[in-house]
Amino acid sequence: MAIVFKQEMPSGDAFGAPGAPPNWASARKHGVGTAIGVASKVWFTVADGILTEIYYPAVDAANTKDLRFLVTDGRTFFDEEGRDTLSKVEYIDAKAPAYHITNTARSGAYRIIKKIITDPAANTVVMNTRFEFLKTNPGIKLYLLFALHIKNRGYGNSARCARIENRDYLIAWRDDVVSAVTSDAPFVRSSAGYCGSSDGWQDLMDNYAMDWQFERAGPGNVALMAEVPIAGEFTVAVSFGRNEAEAAAEAARTLGRSYKAIEREYIKGWRGYIDGLFPLGRHSGDNGRRFFASAMVLKTHEDKTHRGALIASLCAVGRGQGRRRIQRVPRRMAARPCQGRRCVHGDGGYGHRRRLAAVSAQDATSGRLMAAEPLARRTALPRARATRRGRAPHNPRVAAQKDGVGRGRVLPDDQGRGLVYRQERPGHRAGQVGGEYRVFALDPCRRDSRARMRRGMGA
Repeated sequence: MAIVFKQEMPSGDAFGAPGAPPNWASARKHGVGTAIGVASKVWFTVADGILTEIYYPAVDAANTKDLRFLVTDGRTFFDEEGRDTLSKVEYIDAKAPAYHITNTARSGAYRIIKKIITDPAANTVVMNTRFEFLKTNPGIKLYLLFALHIKNRGYGNSARCARIENRDYLIAWRDDVVSAVTSDAPFVRSSAGYCGSSDGWQDLMDNYAMDWQFERAGPGNVALMAEVPIAGEFTVAVSFGRNEAEAAAEAARTLGRSYKAIEREYIKGWRGYIDGLFPLGRHSGDNGRRFFASAMVLKTHEDKTHRGALIASLCAVGRGQGRRRIQRVPRRMAARPCQGRRCVHGDGGYGHRRRLAAVSAQDATSGRLMAAEPLARRTALPRARATRRGRAPHNPRVAAQKDGVGRGRVLPDDQGRGLVYRQERPGHRAGQVGGEYRVFALDPCRRDSRARMRRGMGA
């Protein structure tokens, strides 16, 4: 007997406006990706086994916080993908930023297997999903939770549940950017809400059951949730457009093709690009694995409207878990908007903080970037100058470790000009200073700092 899932249509406005203060997902990324062509102007990131920020229509415009699954049996437990699962992230193909993710419940009850790519012919991120039972539990239900940060902002977004041309959608928008989430497996039920009060996470956490079905929420910090039937393999499409009709059409066009066909086209484009590069990886001991990963990371950070322009990092939105790196920058610089002439980054210094957590292009091109390594761990500053009697190591902490001179501490400079790295040599009494590095945190929005930065980078 065939089972047909028909959604119970939600109604009414959610309570709890404007929602809890917004925050970002983890900055410890395990993957970044986009199609190689310019027809698809979406980029995505992966952290802790879940889909995090999605960028559209430019490489510096994040529109989501994360898209994750919630699992409950309605009686005894409630699991959140990424927190209550153990993740394994692998490349589908060594020459393409396409990811095969296996999230296994810490309890050993189930496993979620996902493949994440983008549609080369549409503004859509595609997530092929399979849910597997590892322990028999017929009461388990699967929910999709979608948190928004449209145009890099958590507050001021609106959301609603809709049915367009016999397909169920989770719609969110702000100004001229609209997101539409749907699946080839019809949603059982859906709801919109305010984060921290009426969102789906709060609903399930309360009694392990989805009791709320609100049609609309916003403006505010909003999230959407839908119950997805556990019936074999299904594909989720996250599409973007300038209006609701365009976003829904992009999603429908993607789901009109099979996932395997989209994956073949995506990988074919990337393999053509990688094979056209000078084969630096042939001299490595890993069959070019690091070279492929480095080349893909750099290419992924390129904008598709202004070709040749690269964003500093897709992995350092706001603060996230990159805070341990950014806190090494003086607070007055990391937290304030750029001064002087109008800052090209905009949004109150948002892009300025991202620049401070930039990925070093030299690290990537030299092959030091490990495949699938969290990019936010690579560097704290774009190129902070460090001087010690005419010597200028790239990173004083790393240089001290390599030279075997022992451990040290980073302390504020008494004159407020940056940070001082005090290193303690082995054999000396605790607290005795054996050497000193002075690190100048450069402001990329000031002309004099840009000149010093170029000299520090050897440009």
